[in-house]
Amino acid sequence: MSTKTYHQLDAYGCYVFSAEARAFPDDPENYNIPGDAITIAPPIASSGSVARWTGSAWEIVADHRRDTLYRIASGQTYSIGADAEGQSYNGLGPIPEWLSETPPPPAPPTLEQLQKQFTDLMQGHLDSTAQQRGYDGILSLCSYYGSQNPQFNAEAIAGLAFRDAVWVYGNQVLADVLAEQREIPTPDELMSEVPQINWPT
Repeated sequence: MSTKTYHQLDAYGCYVFSAEARAFPDDPENYNIPGDAITIAPPIASSGSVARWTGSAWEIVADHRRDTLYRIASGQTYSIGADAEGQSYNGLGPIPEWLSETPPPPAPPTLEQLQKQFTDLMQGHLDSTAQQRGYDGILSLCSYYGSQNPQFNAEAIAGLAFRDAVWVYGNQVLADVLAEQREIPTPDELMSEVPQINWPT
């Protein structure tokens, strides 16, 4: 039994796959080709594009149906084919001006998030510095103030001054950020600016 190659189209007329259709046993001149398929071979489409049948010829169009797109007005992810205030895009052809492949910038942190970020960084710096001399953390170091051991007492005095300087610095940076007098510093920037302890010899 003879066969004929057909090319399956989807609902948008885009090429999906090719297959072989068999001739009808009682009508060998005709083949069992699905109604949404054609026998004209499609051109080869490069990555990111697809062959689409116009009804009379093939054309190559951009294919963004599997891409993540964002609504420019809201920054929300767009679902291909969904209605967006009276507009829609099926993912084929040029991306319309109201959509973008670029994700929106992250929302600025809230005041609570900023305060926690700064507190965690400052506290971590204080504790890790105290641990350099074998203390559990900054609280442990400062608790030795007034110790009868001269070395412990001297280190505690240094720790108290260090703790004050770090929190004064952190609070000032936070105030400057909230007053829009400086950009939110990265953790590395904070650590490069934050006061360091002056250990006694």
